[in-house]
Amino acid sequence: MSVSGSPARRPAVVAAAAVALAVPPVAAFAYVGHTVHPATVTATLPAARTDAEALPDRSGSGGSGSGLDGSAAPSDGSQTTPYGGRQGRPYGQGRGSTSGTAVNSAPGVLLIDGTVPGLGSSDGGTSAGTGMVLSADGYALTNYHVVRGTSALKVTVADTGKAYRATVVGADQTHDVALLRLSDAQDLTPVTIDRDDVTIGQAVTAVGNGGGRDKLYQVTGTVQQLDDDIRVSADETSPAHALTGLIRTNAAVVPGYSGGPLFDAQGEVMGINTAASSGGAPEGFAVPIQQAVSIADQIKAGKTNGTVRVGPKAVLGVQVGPSNRAGTSNLPGRDPDSAPQGDGTSGASGASGAVVQAVTDSSAAAAAGITEGSTITAVDGTPVADGAALQAAIVAHAVGDEVRVSWTDAGGASHAATAKLQASPIN
Repeated sequence: MSVSGSPARRPAVVAAAAVALAVPPVAAFAYVGHTVHPATVTATLPAARTDAEALPDRSGSGGSGSGLDGSAAPSDGSQTTPYGGRQGRPYGQGRGSTSGTAVNSAPGVLLIDGTVPGLGSSDGGTSAGTGMVLSADGYALTNYHVVRGTSALKVTVADTGKAYRATVVGADQTHDVALLRLSDAQDLTPVTIDRDDVTIGQAVTAVGNGGGRDKLYQVTGTVQQLDDDIRVSADETSPAHALTGLIRTNAAVVPGYSGGPLFDAQGEVMGINTAASSGGAPEGFAVPIQQAVSIADQIKAGKTNGTVRVGPKAVLGVQVGPSNRAGTSNLPGRDPDSAPQGDGTSGASGASGAVVQAVTDSSAAAAAGITEGSTITAVDGTPVADGAALQAAIVAHAVGDEVRVSWTDAGGASHAATAKLQASPIN
């Protein structure tokens, strides 16, 4: 790998998922992917908190000091968010912002661009992240959150500029790992996997598609801690998700680095850049490469378990919401059967449940008789409190599974039916 000189350190940026103002200053964590959406939905967001900073995930906010396309920022000092709202400069790290030092060559590293479909009147958007070649015939590794919510993927070999269509072979959302397959790929150069133990104080170089600008950048640092656990938030509408067993460094990764390699001094991959925080000094977090490769091998072998999924996701075929928080319903790129989280929505009967905002034509939900305005109250006899609970219940199943769904329609009548889950067109 050819790299440049040591880059200047810079603070991370505040994510909209920053901790509540009532608690003492602590670090907040977020994924380090990058997404750009057109301004289609207005979002009302909390005030920025400069004492608890974090990087946004692949659904992160717009540029710090620049527009999403690298143009000058609006005169009011605000940025366009991925969901069309306006929020102050401390939020977001986007196109045109500092991303590290440019990398001349990094064999086996990929630039990943995803199509994020819109909902309703939205035109959707695009996502940007990083990946790594695992085999000459086109298997590649990235974070699941880099591809989550996308309907199509274009993967470009950074060193050659050759582009491929890619599909998600399988994923482990719990450990944030996804295995991709590049169509018609051959004779690719894989990255070199580090087989040695990682040690505290070890020098590292993180490489990624910084700022989503379809170009590789690097930041350097050292390993600060092993087997670290954090709770990370995807965006301002998402609940925290636990990531465990991570490598923590002081490399100042930014959005777009997600899915990219964390190299050791020998140019071997020791981890996948996944999340970052800053409650002062920058911190980067990486999934250990041995864990990620083990998950990839399991997916290639077609073996599923409680966290590993092979093939597409199963979906019921409903869009649930709305949220009590302004501007968070019907966001571009949301998966079928998902909703803004944690708002305890209730239906016509006043009972807790997931309110059905829309039903996909010819879906499992439509075949079962679920209608718009209904409130789903249980799956297989287990109560559903909100959209998050419904999503968790469906994700636990495979395509073709039959589930018993209970719901109350808009008129207050109770129903129950068996639905055969279908394959999601969304990763």
